[in-house]
Amino acid sequence: MIYGGSGGVGSLAIQMAKRVFKASFVATTSSNDAMCTENGADLVVHYDDDSLKKHTEEHKNSYDAVFDCVGGKGYWDMGANLLKRNGNYVTLCLDSGPGDNLSMTSLISKVIYRSARSLSPLTCNYSFMLTEQSGADLAVINKMVDDKLLKVYIDSEYDFTEDGVHAMFGKLMSYRCKGKVVCKIFEADAN
Repeated sequence: MIYGGSGGVGSLAIQMAKRVFKASFVATTSSNDAMCTENGADLVVHYDDDSLKKHTEEHKNSYDAVFDCVGGKGYWDMGANLLKRNGNYVTLCLDSGPGDNLSMTSLISKVIYRSARSLSPLTCNYSFMLTEQSGADLAVINKMVDDKLLKVYIDSEYDFTEDGVHAMFGKLMSYRCKGKVVCKIFEADAN
């Protein structure tokens, strides 16, 4: 399961899961079915109606992995219910959406709670993923894009101004991005 399949990370995750790892999987989205299907999702489930809840109930304990690009307790609860015993739950996000407390104390407590819950042999393994800069990893991804194995979607671009940055974060916090949101720090030379 990939939560947030039409976002910047989710859209790449779908493509990598299918083309690199040959995985069979489901993606969630609010309304970007065609994008998720084009990228390789075997099934697209909407998270803004009862479809995701119904899917979770029908497929309890049947998934090997959940990759959460949305975050929030609701997704954690659904993901933990979808997973087989010792399945893997990986998240990039811990917030619950607009207005959530994003303090360091709140984030740490969420990681500790989920990690402690995953210690039980009757539940899933939990990982909070932080990335490190890696030129080698970026070179591999860049080659995949150049070789047309990965398609990068750009939702919108914003200038690196105070108004531009505020507008960009407003777009990000809307949770309605279709691909990456870009902040242009400088204009690329046309030559």
